[in-house]
Order: sequence, then C-alpha cells, then structure tokens
Amino acid sequence: MSSRDKCIKCMKVVKEGIQCFQCECQYHLKCANVTDELFEAVHPIRNFLWVCDGCLKMTHNIKSLTKSIDGYRSDVNTGFDKVNEKTNSIKLEFEELKKSIDLNSSKIDEMSITKGDMNVIFDNVKGELNSTWADIVNREIGKNIDVVGKEVKLVQKTLNDATEAKDREKNLMIFQLKESTDDKESVFKLLRFLSGDTLKDSDVLKFFRLGKKVEGLTRPVLVKFENNIVKELILRSSHKLKTNSELNMVRVSHDLTVEQRSQLKELVGEAKTKEGECKDGFLFRVRGAVGKWRIVKFRK
Repeated sequence: MSSRDKCIKCMKVVKEGIQCFQCECQYHLKCANVTDELFEAVHPIRNFLWVCDGCLKMTHNIKSLTKSIDGYRSDVNTGFDKVNEKTNSIKLEFEELKKSIDLNSSKIDEMSITKGDMNVIFDNVKGELNSTWADIVNREIGKNIDVVGKEVKLVQKTLNDATEAKDREKNLMIFQLKESTDDKESVFKLLRFLSGDTLKDSDVLKFFRLGKKVEGLTRPVLVKFENNIVKELILRSSHKLKTNSELNMVRVSHDLTVEQRSQLKELVGEAKTKEGECKDGFLFRVRGAVGKWRIVKFRK
C-alpha cells in the first residue's frame, strides 16, 4: 500500500477520510477535527473544498498583507482628493482677487502703477504661488508613493517567500551520502531503508546533486516527492541511520529557505545558550514543524 494512503497526522492507513484541497494530503476525520455528521452533510456537495490548518494559516497571512496594502492605497487616494480640494479653493481665491482688482481699476489708474502693470504683477504672484503649491503637492505625493512602494515590495517579498516555502514542503535534503556512478541506487536504498520499504518509484518525482562536483567534497542531494507524506515518514525514521554502519554519517532534513535556515540557526544558538546557563541539568532542543519551531526544555 502506498504511503500516500496514510494520514499525514497519525501516519495510519486512511480507509475513509478527507483530503486537503491545497496540499492534497489525506487525514482521518478525527485527525482533521471533522465530525461524521458534518462530513456526511458536505461530502455530496461537488464544490465543497476542505483546507487543512497549515494551508489555511498561510492563506490568512496573505489576506492580511493584501488588506494592509489596500489601506495604504486608500490613504493615497484620500491625499489626492485633499490636494484637488485645496487647489480648487486657491483657484476660487485667485478669481475673487482678480475681480477685486478689476472693480478697483479706476483707483489704480490714479496711481503711478497702471492696470497693465498690476496685471503683470498679479500674473507674477500667481505664477510664484502656483510654483510653490506645485512643489508642496509633488513633495507630499512623492512621500506617499514612496511609502506605498516600500509596502508593495515588502508584500511581494513576503508572497515570494511564502510561495518558495510552499514549493519546498515536499522536498528532502540528504547530506554526506557518498557519490557514486549510480546515485539512483544509493538514494533509493536510503529512502527505502527509512520508509520501511513502503516507498514506490512513483513517490519520487526527481532527485539531483546540488552544486558543481569538487574532488574530496560530497554534494548534498535534493529529493522532490510527489507529496509530503513519504517525506515526513522518512524524517521521523531518520534516527535509524545511526544503527546502520554504512549510513551512520548520513543525515536528512527539510529543504529550508534562506530565511528559515537563519531562523533555525538563531533558535539553535539560543537553545545552546540556555543550556549552558542552566544549573539544574536540563537539556534545551529546538522542536516543531518547519517555520513553527520552539525551544523545548527537558531533563537528561
């Protein structure tokens, strides 16, 4: 029986269960917290799609980021409206000022400054005010555009990171596996050993060595699985490597992004610091799913 027929949570065979629409993993109804009554009610609905907790959380994060950028876009539009309102107000004030000058043209004629000269002065003042106001408007709009631009880049980076992390969920990294002329045989031998011979050829989409071949160095192997059920089974059995004399130097792990590796490294360092400062003989280790790590304290 393929490991794809097993529940991703308890790793037992799923005879009747539910499948996540996003990651396509199988779950027992009980493991997915879905009651029999609810399942019977929604199962006949063709357009009903169920999403597991992990995929649902990622969707909520993306929605909140989208809502944030929409808020900034609304603030910029409000700013434009205020600028237009102020500009129209200034235009009305200029019109009133020009009317006042026209009404008092007779008095201006009595002075040394002619009406024509006054119009020139008026036009010059108007031009200076327009220039000053335009500078203010452009500066304020530029600030808002810069803020929105930075937020857009931040959201885009977050979306790219989330997409990359999602693509890596079904991948497995193998380190210190000796290179040979037939890597397929050694890779599948290792995977079958850790999966209890439940692995099928179809479970592995592809695998390859990373980096250029260098004399004296062993390149890591990246394995892409058809789903992450087999990968999780292999990781849970990785302790078996220490019992095999040929594979006791090999280790396997998740395929992490640069940000995830940095986060994990920081937590491991923090755990070591806590263990070094602890006077009660406790051990501190990093445990948990990818991206949800936490430091666990326990006795030796």
